[in-house]
Amino acid sequence: MANDFPVEGDKLKKLIKKSRQMPIPFGFNPGTSDDDDEYLAAHARKAPEVLGKMALNEGAGTKSSFGTFAVDGSEVQLTCFRTIPQLAKKFKKYLKRFKITLNCVVMDPDGNIIDSDVETLEDWFQEVDSREDEAVEAAEAAAEEADEAEGDDSGIDPADLAARLRALQPKVAAAPVNVLDRVAAGFKGAVGLIKEGKLEKASIAIAQLEAVMARLAALPKALQPQAAAAPQPTPSAPPQAEAAPDPRLPRLREAVAKLSEQVGTLLGDGAGPLLDQLSKIDGLIDAGEAEAALGALRSVQDATRAAQAARDKWDKAQAILEPQVTRALSDRSVADPDTLRTRWQFAVTLAAEGGWERALAAVPGIVEKLREPATATPTGAPPQGVVAFQQSRVLWSGTRTKMLAEARKLADTIVAQSSDDPDAAEIARASEEIVAQVEMVDTRLQDILERITVTEEGRQRAALKSQAAAVISEYRTLLASGIFPVIDNNPFAPVAVAASARMALDQIARTLA
Repeated sequence: MANDFPVEGDKLKKLIKKSRQMPIPFGFNPGTSDDDDEYLAAHARKAPEVLGKMALNEGAGTKSSFGTFAVDGSEVQLTCFRTIPQLAKKFKKYLKRFKITLNCVVMDPDGNIIDSDVETLEDWFQEVDSREDEAVEAAEAAAEEADEAEGDDSGIDPADLAARLRALQPKVAAAPVNVLDRVAAGFKGAVGLIKEGKLEKASIAIAQLEAVMARLAALPKALQPQAAAAPQPTPSAPPQAEAAPDPRLPRLREAVAKLSEQVGTLLGDGAGPLLDQLSKIDGLIDAGEAEAALGALRSVQDATRAAQAARDKWDKAQAILEPQVTRALSDRSVADPDTLRTRWQFAVTLAAEGGWERALAAVPGIVEKLREPATATPTGAPPQGVVAFQQSRVLWSGTRTKMLAEARKLADTIVAQSSDDPDAAEIARASEEIVAQVEMVDTRLQDILERITVTEEGRQRAALKSQAAAVISEYRTLLASGIFPVIDNNPFAPVAVAASARMALDQIARTLA
């Protein structure tokens, strides 16, 4: 892993671009006081703590910070679990060394701003007359920022755009009053396009403004619009500094990320509608609409709490009903065991897929069947002493259903997080391979356990138990190979595939012994 660090140059620019879609874990060592020896370890799939330790051990300095960074507009936001003094200034300097010009804001895990190094694009317009060289340098830095934000490859020199705006400024200020508002708005709009990195559009806007001013100057004096007697205010070169962003936005963004993970874990395949709502909330946050985002987030939080409450109710219901259902199916003490089995398996499957409300809705039907006792001892009743095997069959059926649902959730999450990766198609194929490997844990054990429950004690049952033990051994070997040793600790989504399978197999093996 050390070969991937430090992160700099093109690799750094790619991660900066990726951080506009998702937070990137990092560890940063500021190096010594005067030299350009900072050390940045950043990786989309590594833990921040690991990267922070690497930066501390590999970097020249004696301190390191770690957390995640995300770029929003012209600002890189560091959310730090451990920070260092003047981190914003030092991190911004490191980026600038690779011609990446971004403002820097440092926040704690709760979203509180604890450090910042922020400049406005307008600064290099306001001081352009006395600081010509610095203005050109700042304009070039704006172009680098535009490359990161928009991927601009127009070849337009922002310093040239700045010079054209400087030449227009006195003409705009002297414009007649009845056109002043329009030409001043066009002037400010061009400045805004440069700020957003849209250099080609800015050049077109400036050309249009130059044409308008030329036509005004060419009109005979008698036809020119009349200016007001009182002098009109002179438009400043740049627009005034924008209002400070709502301080709630970073915390809302973090809340959305945490809630997305919780919803995915809780609801599995049923998480789609709530995840769609969270995606829309992300759009509101991007637009700076904190109040609307907050209201929508509360709605999702209420739905998540309701789902959690449903899960808690199901867990309690399952703890009460499962032994009753197993006993009733074993001794055929209910009038319609086949319907009871079907309803119970349906409810267990729904719960394994995150459908807690639907699983609870099936409970009254299960209770109804449990309350219908058999009118007479049925013929062909199952052998005695098979309750434990029936429980094992139900356990393995539910475990396998949950494994498949978790594998699918993981595959879908990997594909979603890698949608902008150049190798997205290959990643999607690898994700499907994860599902295929989990499907190799097939239904043979479930089928053998079902046969045991209808087989008398003796040589035939012993043979079936041996077959079941052999299949369990095969499954354990499979769980020790391929994707299984690492699947539960993947960096994309929390799942319990291998762990739940091993626990179930251990319990079933003890029953067979």
